[in-house]
Amino acid sequence: SSERLHIVPAFGNAPLNRLTPLKIQTFLYQLQSEKKLSNRSISLIRSILVQMYDYAMEMQLVESNPARNTKLPRKPRTPNDGEGKVIPIALRQELLNAAAKDAIMCPAITMLMLTGMRIGEMLALQWKHVDFAKKTITIHQSLTRELEFDEDGKTKVIKDALGATKTRTSQRVIQAPDLVLTRLREWMRYVAGKKGGLATLVPEGFIFISMHTMGMRTYSGFRASYRHFLERNGFENEKLNLHRFRHTYASMLLEQEINPKIVQKLL
Repeated sequence: SSERLHIVPAFGNAPLNRLTPLKIQTFLYQLQSEKKLSNRSISLIRSILVQMYDYAMEMQLVESNPARNTKLPRKPRTPNDGEGKVIPIALRQELLNAAAKDAIMCPAITMLMLTGMRIGEMLALQWKHVDFAKKTITIHQSLTRELEFDEDGKTKVIKDALGATKTRTSQRVIQAPDLVLTRLREWMRYVAGKKGGLATLVPEGFIFISMHTMGMRTYSGFRASYRHFLERNGFENEKLNLHRFRHTYASMLLEQEINPKIVQKLL
């Protein structure tokens, strides 16, 4: 188990109240750099430490939870994973052209390409966040993934949860390009024509809904739809990781000679 293989050897003899966020953070980095553990395994180990200290606080053995003040190490990039690479200009246009023929994927792909939103931010959008008159989109929440573990530390449930954005500065109002607003209007008309669709077109309704449940789309559901879209249109070998849209948007702004500081704020 994770406790026997990693936690106990590192902290087994240390009193609970002697561990600090810095010591735990260093331990997490060592799991990545020295033990070569995957981010999933490190996330599991961190979650076990968080739950362990939460229980210790309930038992009044410690006053605070140092594990909660730590972060997962960044996933190391490999040279060929495609993530982080800017999508070439010609391929961008091919993607948008293919999306224009797909009523369901069109608004999402257009928004990712032309706004630089994170996936969770986009999936959490509600109609009240779009101001068609002012041509703005307000971002102040995000869809995140939460793990629940059983007594053996194994993942029991992975569920989506609506919460705050990744950072406080991620809460922002962005100027929406005309094409994005056009695609959203087309999406409204498409949804309105479906059974139960009109009921979702209210200020509190989520924009990117599942056509099966008429509820908010999940991470896994959207990723599956995106993968099928790539396969249907011959893009499956282009390594079009969803994160590439965000990097591409930043590059598009820099191509327009926009100040890098402004680009940073827009993202």
